[in-house]
Amino acid sequence: MRKLIALSIGVLPLTSLAFYDSFDGNKLGSHWKEWSENDDIANYTVANSLLTVTRVYNSPTGYSSVFLHAAVEPYQDFDFRAVFGWDMGTNRSIVIGVGTYNDQFGFARLASFGFNGYPGGETSVSLAGADQIYLPEPAVGFHEFRATRNGSMGRAYLDGQLVASTENMTGWKVGGTGMKFGGPSDGIG
Repeated sequence: MRKLIALSIGVLPLTSLAFYDSFDGNKLGSHWKEWSENDDIANYTVANSLLTVTRVYNSPTGYSSVFLHAAVEPYQDFDFRAVFGWDMGTNRSIVIGVGTYNDQFGFARLASFGFNGYPGGETSVSLAGADQIYLPEPAVGFHEFRATRNGSMGRAYLDGQLVASTENMTGWKVGGTGMKFGGPSDGIG
């Protein structure tokens, strides 16, 4: 079974704190919403500052996905950081990042990190206005993804190492942050 977990997620304008959530307590904050295309359901728990997703299921197509997303105040330049990880096991996927249009993270992503376990594991980083960058799968454990935009300069870091940059990053305003969890609905996990 692969568990997908997010330890903390934060979106900041470059000048002051705008959004931060360490998932303290035993439930998601009231600002978080759940959404799926096919009425898919995520089994998740929140405890000890960890959001843990153990299964996503319900789709008749055999592949299900659920978004957990939150709106942030719209602003131009940003510093997004998220700590997350996954256990090795069966096919699963996670995308985590920032997007536009209030909290519609799944529709117009400005910066994101993705892991796709189909078939053998692939990771990628996206910055709007630049080509997607594919990376070797990082080791099991927690990792930090950071993405910044200052004017038209966009940068993405994984565990402190610069992995992608562009001088022509799309200038849409940040409107939301979120996570997409996906996987087969065949009863695994």
